[in-house]
Amino acid sequence: MKLLKSNIPPLIFGTWVLRVTNDINIENGLNYIIINDEPVIKLKTIKKEGLFGIKKSRTVLIENIKQISKNTYNFTLNYAIKNIYSYSLLGIEIPEIKSNSMSYNKIKDLSINIFDKTLLITDKDFCYYYIFDLNVGKIRYPDIETNINTFLFTQFISILLSVLITKFL
Repeated sequence: MKLLKSNIPPLIFGTWVLRVTNDINIENGLNYIIINDEPVIKLKTIKKEGLFGIKKSRTVLIENIKQISKNTYNFTLNYAIKNIYSYSLLGIEIPEIKSNSMSYNKIKDLSINIFDKTLLITDKDFCYYYIFDLNVGKIRYPDIETNINTFLFTQFISILLSVLITKFL
């Protein structure tokens, strides 16, 4: 799939965190989108499922962008790929492991209004709205209490101290 430069308005470039929506199909968790100067948007959901922290990533093609007014645009989203990753186990960060990948086709006609650091996206067909706030900095994954490197280092030190104490006693 060859990607061309898009006519995405530069005001919406960045990482946007979902604040509120009336769409009951959106999963509970941390939902955000990443928009760059490409006709591809990454829609991500981070949540906890049982013992694992799960990240769902959807690749969406943005098409047919039409400017309606100064900060209002109509466009079509074409969902293409969904990947599921595990990123934590029992609160310990692990390297992302892809557990599932699937291709699917779903098309949505949307409208976007840009307000300073807020996006209001409305679904024309289902009367859903999505309000996103601009996120500055790195997205913090929920349910991570410690990094895997920190965990391994503390376990190594604990075993080393344990061996030293038993030798001296």
